[in-house]
Amino acid sequence: MKQFAVILILVFNTLSLFAQNLDSLYNEFISSRNFTEVAPLPSEIPGDNINGTLNNKCGFNLNGIIRRHFNSFSSDQQNILSKILSRPSLDTSIVSQSGKFRIHFDKSGSSKPRYAGINIPPGGDSLKITIDSVAAVFDYVYNYEVNVLGYPPAPVDNGIGGDDLYDVYIINLGGSFYGETVFENELGGDKYSTFLRVDNDFINYYTKGFDALKVTAAHEYHHAIQVGNYLFRDADTYYYELCSTAMEEFLYDEINDYYAYMNGYFNNPARAFNSGSGYDFAIWNLFLQKRLGFDVLKRTWEIMAENIQAINAVSSAIFEFNSTFKDEMNLFGQHIYFTKYRSENSTIFDEAENYPLLQLSKPYTDSRTVTVNSNQAANNYLSFAISNGMTTDTIVTVITNSDPINKITFDYTFLTASESGAFKIINNYFYKFSSDNPGMLKQSNIFNNDFIINDIEKSEIEFPFPQPFSYANNNNIYIPVAQSITGEATLNVYSISMNLVYSGSLYILSGNKIKIKWNGLDKNNEKLPTGVYIYVTKSDDTIKKGKIVIYNE
Repeated sequence: MKQFAVILILVFNTLSLFAQNLDSLYNEFISSRNFTEVAPLPSEIPGDNINGTLNNKCGFNLNGIIRRHFNSFSSDQQNILSKILSRPSLDTSIVSQSGKFRIHFDKSGSSKPRYAGINIPPGGDSLKITIDSVAAVFDYVYNYEVNVLGYPPAPVDNGIGGDDLYDVYIINLGGSFYGETVFENELGGDKYSTFLRVDNDFINYYTKGFDALKVTAAHEYHHAIQVGNYLFRDADTYYYELCSTAMEEFLYDEINDYYAYMNGYFNNPARAFNSGSGYDFAIWNLFLQKRLGFDVLKRTWEIMAENIQAINAVSSAIFEFNSTFKDEMNLFGQHIYFTKYRSENSTIFDEAENYPLLQLSKPYTDSRTVTVNSNQAANNYLSFAISNGMTTDTIVTVITNSDPINKITFDYTFLTASESGAFKIINNYFYKFSSDNPGMLKQSNIFNNDFIINDIEKSEIEFPFPQPFSYANNNNIYIPVAQSITGEATLNVYSISMNLVYSGSLYILSGNKIKIKWNGLDKNNEKLPTGVYIYVTKSDDTIKKGKIVIYNE
């Protein structure tokens, strides 16, 4: 009887805790939807740039959790939530030129669309031009995410909103967040149909006006694709935000709203992969796309749909693309070091000089043993500054814990002279390393702000850059080749249907990276249509091949 009573107490306590969590969730949701108050800009939120928890980017996270647990709320709470989650009643709508979207808006009042940055000629119909511009943005987003990158479109809503087109509602969100993907009907398998709400002017935001509308469309429609075709999982919302924020940069490289959130990660680079909001970690997908291409990102979602947690899906997808999570995470840890004044050595990030500086602990100035309790799936940085006569050598050691579940403790001993059991770093610097689980760890070093080549090949670039290539923003694209005795390499470029669009012989550029330079023009010296292209380079007997995404505005 006593045992039964204990079980009842445990069950009661569990249910009570769940109810408390639901009440907190409900209150947070209601508070975040108070559109009459203006939310502060990211730079004005105390502590947010440190913690990476900016709360006015996107309403997706709370929407999904509320919808998933809707039936657990009280009837009074459900009534209020239903009103907030219902579709806005707006007076007008248009169909986008592609026939994919219905854009809903008010012709007057506080929700009338008015975006700074749209060119309205004298005497022009400002509202019509504005709405047509919004519709064109969503058509572009659809084309890029679905037709170029190959994601399935967001599912239809069976006539809700007037027809089976995807519905976008322009309303005054009052600075609460840029936009939100609102969950509607469950489709089975943790999938949902959705509609979008976006702000009508984007005045009180880090990025303002029409530029904010562009990145919001890219961000939110990718959410609609995620939960409409793959699944929604509470525990992985950071990854949904990571992917949607990175998608903004893939589509609109010149806008850079994600800069506002990056400090959250750069100020705490030793945190676990699956911690944080996700907004501040979009740089991971930017890195992975440069390394392995867009397909690895889409493949991750396909694996997640098999009810695999995001971090495990990431690892599995990387493995399918002939690498490992451990190797990629460690290389990522090296490359994010090269920002700001160190960016001249960046070979991954085109905008590295604009990124925050990685925050590291004060460097050690002598030989010593450091014990680190690493977070799961995290990079750890140890820095040393050793006086060497008239100069000082700096050594930054990056140690990756690739275990997605467990923390790992390790001891790292830095030495300025060799001794038994020590391994050489460079010059007169050595190390010893010990851990109960060394197979999950990987180490690399940066010496005097440059890479130390170990098993990471530096002599040849491994991917085309910039990627995607945009005629509006770039003059040339650099493509991987191997060294050649002749100093030349042939380049063939094919459309995705394997039609040859370019063939030629180009000089190999060496410098600090071996590559060829192509201007992106076809065999008739014309710009290519937006799309995915396959390149094949041959230098002597070595062939390299891969994919290039070209964007023609």
